[in-house]
Amino acid sequence: MEKKKQFQMPHTYIIIFGVILLAALLTVFVPLGRYETKEITYMMNGEEKSRTVLDPESFQYVLDENGNKVTKIAPLFGTEDFGGQGILNYVFEGMTVGDKNGTAVGIIAFILVVGGAFGIVLRTGAVESGIMRVIQMTGGKEILLIPVLILSVYAQFKVSSTFRLYSRAANRRGVTGEQAANAVLRANGVTGVGVRPCGGSLTDHYDPRTNTIYLSQPVYQAGTVAAVGVAAHEAGHAVQYAAGYGPVRLRSAIIPVTQFGSKFAFIALLLGMILYIQPLFAVGIILFAVTAVFQLVTLPVEFNASARALEAIDSGFLLDADERKGAKRVLTAAALTYVAALLMSLLQLLRYVMVFAGRNERRR
Repeated sequence: MEKKKQFQMPHTYIIIFGVILLAALLTVFVPLGRYETKEITYMMNGEEKSRTVLDPESFQYVLDENGNKVTKIAPLFGTEDFGGQGILNYVFEGMTVGDKNGTAVGIIAFILVVGGAFGIVLRTGAVESGIMRVIQMTGGKEILLIPVLILSVYAQFKVSSTFRLYSRAANRRGVTGEQAANAVLRANGVTGVGVRPCGGSLTDHYDPRTNTIYLSQPVYQAGTVAAVGVAAHEAGHAVQYAAGYGPVRLRSAIIPVTQFGSKFAFIALLLGMILYIQPLFAVGIILFAVTAVFQLVTLPVEFNASARALEAIDSGFLLDADERKGAKRVLTAAALTYVAALLMSLLQLLRYVMVFAGRNERRR
């Protein structure tokens, strides 16, 4: 009886070429569009600095003389009006663009060096031995997930309840979230950062692409203890970017990889487990690990932003001493959610690694 052929993952080059063909096919249907950029200036420690950012409200489709949306089909070989890139030379152009300090060349060199070093380590068997040791130490201890789950639920409840509590407590100086954010920026010598309202609750954030702090409605014009704490925290992020704070620069650098990993990690893990394709399962683990690294880097960024916020609140006399305690409780509760998320990701990662190693052991 003839054995059925098992499914094998296509070669990497075939997958890449397939992606290129898909992207080329999409150019038939997806119309051209563009964003405008703008130059922003800000002051940092008495020195004027500038940065080019996208204007989020400037997107528009490219229209022809009749007002119809324009599509431009990707050519086989690149032409000048298509940036020199085509279906058959995308890979080459993508590999040679940039310089040694950034973009494609720098990334490719980094991957080659790290990949080679990792390959040497794998050859020694140290990684496999370490994984098996972890399995022996943690076998039957899946119950450890329960306290982390409880912590995660508690953290979400704590941040919501603490924010609601101090959103009802008006601060004695009547400082609004908008005023608090601007006060933190002034205290650190940072100018040129916009402060705007946004919809929702607990949706406050700083967008480095537009150099803008977005504050939710319960924070922007509210003169409460919670509003001052949250707004000062988001302004702390703007100060981090202006000052070139190391961890925030690292987090920004790995955002593209993290976004890719968060989108495709679960797909790779699911398909790898169901179809029993160990290489695909390993790819899923690596992508999931990238998101865990991002969460790990996020911790010092968030703690530092809160520290900057509380320091500015003190130096600017934005809150009284008892009100400052309330603002600190709000920020501490928010930080707890990041800790819980990291612990959950690390335990999930450990679980996937154990499953992967166990399947390899059964195949021997």
